[in-house]
Amino acid sequence: MQERQWHMAFMGLLVLGTLALPVMAQDAELEAARMDSAVGSSAVRAGALARRVGFEAKLEKTLGLTPEQRDAVRGLLAQQRQQMVALRQETAPKYQSVRSDTDSKIRGLLNPEQQKKFDAFIVQQKAAAAKFRRGQAQG
Repeated sequence: MQERQWHMAFMGLLVLGTLALPVMAQDAELEAARMDSAVGSSAVRAGALARRVGFEAKLEKTLGLTPEQRDAVRGLLAQQRQQMVALRQETAPKYQSVRSDTDSKIRGLLNPEQQKKFDAFIVQQKAAAAKFRRGQAQG
């Protein structure tokens, strides 16, 4: 009976992970930028740890995991985190390259006065994104 419960819990997690994949892909750019800015930030690490512990506790309570299942799930989630960090590190330069290429093409369409405004606009956008990431880290 316990083996069946473990199997059902694992399948449920597998389904949840599969459903979350498209959402995670959409958020990859924002998350990559957040992770890049998070290096060395203890507030971000503390927030991430609190969310992870909260998620694991809710999952354990909701599914009624045994201690063995809980440990196995934690191991799987730790592996997932490692894979996601590696994926973000791999894709972040590609996102930045696409963004820079597009910015250059836009800039090429503009007259000198518009280029100055565009450059200032980009600086403002980056500052707003950094402020948003700081707010996410504190929240």
